Amino acid sequence: MWHKHRWILGGFLALFAPASNLSSATFFYTYGAEGGGAASIAIRMDGIVSAHDVLPGNALACPKKIAISGDGESAIVTTEEEKNAWIFAGASSAQPPKILELEEATTDVQTIGNHALVAAEKGFFYWIDLKRGRIDKTWNSRESLKPSGNKGEDILFLPEKDLALVSFQKDSKEGKHLGSRLVLLDLHTFTAKADLPLPRDNLKLNIEANKKEQGPNPELIFLSPKSNTIALSLDLYGAMAFADLDAALRGQWKNLEYIPTAPDGSWGHSFPDRGTLFELGGKDYLLIANAAENGGMVLFDVKARKVIQTFPVEAGAETPVYLPKEKKLVTAISGKTKLRTLDGLEKSSTPGNDLFVIDVGPLETGGQAFLERIPFEKSVVRVNALAPDTSSLLLLVEGESDFVVYDLENRKKLAQEPAKGPVNRIAVWRGK
Repeated sequence: MWHKHRWILGGFLALFAPASNLSSATFFYTYGAEGGGAASIAIRMDGIVSAHDVLPGNALACPKKIAISGDGESAIVTTEEEKNAWIFAGASSAQPPKILELEEATTDVQTIGNHALVAAEKGFFYWIDLKRGRIDKTWNSRESLKPSGNKGEDILFLPEKDLALVSFQKDSKEGKHLGSRLVLLDLHTFTAKADLPLPRDNLKLNIEANKKEQGPNPELIFLSPKSNTIALSLDLYGAMAFADLDAALRGQWKNLEYIPTAPDGSWGHSFPDRGTLFELGGKDYLLIANAAENGGMVLFDVKARKVIQTFPVEAGAETPVYLPKEKKLVTAISGKTKLRTLDGLEKSSTPGNDLFVIDVGPLETGGQAFLERIPFEKSVVRVNALAPDTSSLLLLVEGESDFVVYDLENRKKLAQEPAKGPVNRIAVWRGK
């Protein structure tokens, strides 16, 4: 299994079953704040909403991130507000969620098979058995790394190597525990196999009055074995870091370089925040969306490690969805915006009303990708694909709390269903 569309192997993309055999996709989501909850909505491949089940326990405290087990039978929900994780044993189960009390609030959660890896504040990591609803292993980067690690930010699994790659973004509040590094976590021993600090060689981009903002601040991780490349988004530097993948997996940086993501090529103000790695015509490309006030998206040729095209879009695009059959990427503006100040970063949110479609087909013959806007009456804040390899159907969140099944090929809505509340996060399970 691979995760987050950031790991491409041989040009073949798969989740749990071949897309041609799929009859439905189930989308699990968290909603609301205090008294929020988790629920699921199932969509048939003909675009008909066939189920909308509320998971037991719909009075959670600020539920946010959600991840699904490999068999689709368990869901884990975490929050950045409290020290809990909730495990649901199947959407149709009458059992209430099992509550795991953690040491700190969480930063990320990802699943592989029937286990979850949870990263939390103050350097804690948890290896959780979803079937048994228990914590099997723990590790603390503040105690184990030298120099001390702050906290994990983003997780990407390499299952064939029994590894998890974890980015550490910011330093701690007082600068004692360090971010700006990539850690290779051995899932068998649950210890750090390697610790790779990133160079802090552009000191003028640091925010002097804020000890947390003192380095490149890596977040998203992308892997391209075909071009032997690992790429990380650098929040504070406003750039992407590219390096040789084989060397990184051996615990060292080789051919490491930083490339800005601002459309004008400037440093420190673009805040790359979302991205998708995709294969087209035997080549790997990386589309990155910026959270800066002036927004913009940039397209990288991964092997060449250079920006080949820019797109004028508003700030805060969601993670682009790639539809290989259509040779298109689709995103929307949830509107997360960042602004550099003398004391730190200011954040705001202004959702947009357009669906953005980028036709990348012309790249195969040396042409330019084409950006199209599709206007909606309400804001569109989430975009997901039902069966990306074979279908042009999308599940959108319109106006924060309405699910819409949208036929991209024919540009029309097929169905609409209200969510149980404002949608926070979505995870998909594609069964047979």
